[in-house]
Amino acid sequence: NLSNWQEASTEISLPKPILKVEPETLNFEAVKFGLAPESQSLTISNIGQATLFWQGIIPAGVDWLNLNPISGEILVNSSSEISVSIDTLNLSPGLHQTKITILSEYEEKEIPITLELKEDKTKPEVKFVPLSPTQNSIFFTLSWTGEDPVGNVTPTGIDIFSLTVTPAVDGIKYLQNGGWKDWLNPLELDKDYTQLDLQGRDGAEYTFTMQAIDRAGNESQPADASIKVSIPKILITEVQITDGDPSHDFIELYNPNSNSVDLSKWRLKKKNKKGKESSLGVLPTGSVIPANGYFLWASGVDESYPDLIQADISFKSYYLTEDNSIALLTPDNEIISALAWGSSENPFVEGSPFSNNPGKNQSLGRIWLEEEGEYKNTGDNSADFEIQKSTPKAKNEKIKTPSGENPWSMFQHDPQHTGKSSFLGPQTDSSENFFSVEGEYGAVISAENIIYYLSNTGLYSLNSDGSQNWQYPVDLGIAGPTLDSNGTIYFVGYLCDTPSCVTGSNYLLAINYDGTLKWKKTFLTRYLYSNPISDNGKIYLLAGFSTSPEGVIKPGLAAIESATGTTLWLYDEIEESGDKASTPAVSQNGNIYFSFAKILFSLNSTGTENWKLDFSERPELANFSASTVKAGSPLIDQNGNIYLAVHAGTTKPSAGKFYKISPEKEILWIANLGISTDISIVPAIDEEKNVIYTNGVEFGWPGLGYSRFYAFNLSTGELKWEKSLSGYFSSPIIDAEGTIYFTDGSEIKALTPPDGDLKWQYNPGQGTLGAALISLGANGVLYY
Repeated sequence: NLSNWQEASTEISLPKPILKVEPETLNFEAVKFGLAPESQSLTISNIGQATLFWQGIIPAGVDWLNLNPISGEILVNSSSEISVSIDTLNLSPGLHQTKITILSEYEEKEIPITLELKEDKTKPEVKFVPLSPTQNSIFFTLSWTGEDPVGNVTPTGIDIFSLTVTPAVDGIKYLQNGGWKDWLNPLELDKDYTQLDLQGRDGAEYTFTMQAIDRAGNESQPADASIKVSIPKILITEVQITDGDPSHDFIELYNPNSNSVDLSKWRLKKKNKKGKESSLGVLPTGSVIPANGYFLWASGVDESYPDLIQADISFKSYYLTEDNSIALLTPDNEIISALAWGSSENPFVEGSPFSNNPGKNQSLGRIWLEEEGEYKNTGDNSADFEIQKSTPKAKNEKIKTPSGENPWSMFQHDPQHTGKSSFLGPQTDSSENFFSVEGEYGAVISAENIIYYLSNTGLYSLNSDGSQNWQYPVDLGIAGPTLDSNGTIYFVGYLCDTPSCVTGSNYLLAINYDGTLKWKKTFLTRYLYSNPISDNGKIYLLAGFSTSPEGVIKPGLAAIESATGTTLWLYDEIEESGDKASTPAVSQNGNIYFSFAKILFSLNSTGTENWKLDFSERPELANFSASTVKAGSPLIDQNGNIYLAVHAGTTKPSAGKFYKISPEKEILWIANLGISTDISIVPAIDEEKNVIYTNGVEFGWPGLGYSRFYAFNLSTGELKWEKSLSGYFSSPIIDAEGTIYFTDGSEIKALTPPDGDLKWQYNPGQGTLGAALISLGANGVLYY
């Protein structure tokens, strides 16, 4: 049996999530065109008993509000953060309100959102980076800085830079996208610009005004910058007119500016000695000279030469010569740089022309100022240029200034004519130990091993390898050279007055080490065997400087200031006549000794006579005619004693004498030199070995004379040894070890002390060498 049904009810509750959102509102503030407001966070929590699925909903049309993420799920007793950000780009200033709805399957939460967007009323700022008001170039750069204070970001709210220039139509261009564009006021540049490359017109003055405009339309206070521009100063820095080939010419240009310069259509012109103008060429399109770089023009008459010196441009039909001038001109024919050298009519020139012409392998170079790191540019050619070594497309280089002691400065080495060198001579007869120079006046050698010698055509300067530095031409070389401690070379030469040389004058010339004339001094007549001597800032020359009341030329010894050519004093109380005279010698205490005819003269340093000695009155020469007695050039030892040869002018026995004389005129000893002696030959002295060397002629049979070479004891005059010679001979010289060198006929000989044994003999194959002077360099080379 079934029981009766009974009813019962119950409520079943399933677990569910519970949504919680914090904070309940969000408030934002921002300034239009400033920084966007920082994002804020909403925390979504699940405080229920089941997983929460949520979704964020932004009202339609509210495109300035962003959620990240936009939906998600949250486990029980967990939370998540979502980012709420604002984009103010398309909003107008004012109060903006909306809400965010966070929706779950069981409930939703609304979060009010407020944005207060303030209007940007702050003006941006702009200023120019300072620049020099005068630019030595038509190319320059404007730079600036801009700032919008809103948000302190540079540039935050700046939209454009507006730039105007006055005058706008005066040739101003700006560089954009690799090309130059004409200016149009105002020039508007976006915020990414911080500088602008510009090109102006030569000589123009510009004022630039800039304003920064932010995205709110706020304009900065104007910033101004004024500038004057000029064509870039391209300098002529070096010119060569010959390296031995007259067509080997170049013109070097230098760009001292910090930017490259386009020389397209610029031109080079020249004028000759008479002022006739001609073109050296128009520089073709694409001719660019780099910043702080060089551009080289070369004559292309010799087609291989431009490549040899790496010239940038060449023209075949043009070359440069002495007494020319050149100019660099813009396409508008404005002269930018000019240079004149020598003497010419109406030249292209800045200031005064450079007075000399560069010689072989020399250039006329603009002076490089080492400390300033730039070329000298005073606007005066005579002050800005000097004779230099040729250095195409490289920094100009001075001809090295002499320094140190010259190994061989003058006739017989020094003012005392000792013939004694402090350097070692050739040890063998190997040909590399010998160097032949033209002429019979010998060579002088500088501390830098530069060789100077005088020929019939002029004074020459050679490098140690024989290459020529320069020549100073004369119509006839007469005597010298001598070299002072400053590198100045002195010699006697004859210069014609006309091309036919019907008349002319004798000159003592002073030549700078770079081959330019320092000064020249004329005199009336010269005498054989007499060379100029340099000592202590003075040049001594025995020549005809004055005339007697009857008009007869009087011989005299002049002391001449080395620096200026000024005559300091003249001793002309010489009553003798003749065409031969000695080379003066100067003792270490400043006394000067010289011979003229039969008399030896002694002067003090002021030109006052100390004494004179007439050899024709000497008892040992009493049997000879006074008119034939001739005294040679003196040599002075460290104690001031004088040594010289005297020839009585005949072939009688004992006609040749050799004297040692004290500074007080006392005859200390006399030695015989046979029947004759060559008074053009000067002895050589080795005081360390107590010996002096000279020459003579012994009587032979039948009636012949034989040349001899003697060594005398310095203290007593006693003959130490003698050697036979084969022919004409030179004045002997001595090296540091006491080896004696001289020419003998066609050979050069070396004898060793103490007995005069032959060390070697060298025949250069040039025939008779005669009495040519020899000298010794610091490198051990013998010059003859």
